[in-house]
Amino acid sequence: MENINLNNYKYFYYVVKSQGYTNASNKIMVSQPSLSYGVKKLEEEIGKKLIDRSCKNFVLTKEGEALFKKLKEVEKLLFNDDVKQKISIGSLRGLADTYLPQIVNIFHKRFPKCQLEIIINESRTLISLFDRNDINILFDKNELTTFNKDVENICLRKSENCFACSKKFYIENEKLLNDINRFPSWPLILPLESKKRRYLDEYFKLNGLVPTNVIMEIPNSNLIKEVVKNCDAVGYFMKESIQKEINAGELVVIDTIKKLPADDVFVIYNKDSNNRFISEFISVCKEYLHV
Repeated sequence: MENINLNNYKYFYYVVKSQGYTNASNKIMVSQPSLSYGVKKLEEEIGKKLIDRSCKNFVLTKEGEALFKKLKEVEKLLFNDDVKQKISIGSLRGLADTYLPQIVNIFHKRFPKCQLEIIINESRTLISLFDRNDINILFDKNELTTFNKDVENICLRKSENCFACSKKFYIENEKLLNDINRFPSWPLILPLESKKRRYLDEYFKLNGLVPTNVIMEIPNSNLIKEVVKNCDAVGYFMKESIQKEINAGELVVIDTIKKLPADDVFVIYNKDSNNRFISEFISVCKEYLHV
């Protein structure tokens, strides 16, 4: 069999061991639909029915019982999460702040003995570290295509960008902020020199919207957020990174300018790596972001 998905065997093993999808879902922190899909894919891969779905209770077929018995014999080899191992993850600050806390939390609950090292830096430095194998997994806004090693680029999603300001500033300046012709005079806080900023500047030029009142340039997205919340200014954000503040009414999205450039969110890793926790971490990324 080519391209064996070990996760599907793991899902089947824990579903049987837990006597159902609900208990297995709680144990290994994987959604029930994902478990069910994985088991069905495993049945397709090996060409055998493993679970008798005609029964009300959870019942294995003879083939399912035989496979479970074999998996139980090699459980410690295949599914032992107590193996002490480490993976290193590099990420841009904005992506780390928005996505990594939830992903890392899920992964740690599932594999508590796997040590995680998180490195936050700018893209050029992270790529260099990845090239030297000093980091195993890279979160970036661009895919890597120039490496000799077998690099896998997975686009997790496209993330919408937006302009936003405090509720107080929006109420006091609603006419200004809803008039696209007055955009150049908006008091703006923008990202410092970066790919994100270069894409934004190109967008401004193409659409005749070159700003004339940039009052601050800040490299850290969290700092921009905190400043904008307490300042008479408009910031540029990845929308997901300020969703909590939007919901709480602390920040208001200004939708006067349409079709702002979106950010790709890539997770990148070396497919030749023999560290199984890398593939497990990638699986968590896909599950969390519904890829």
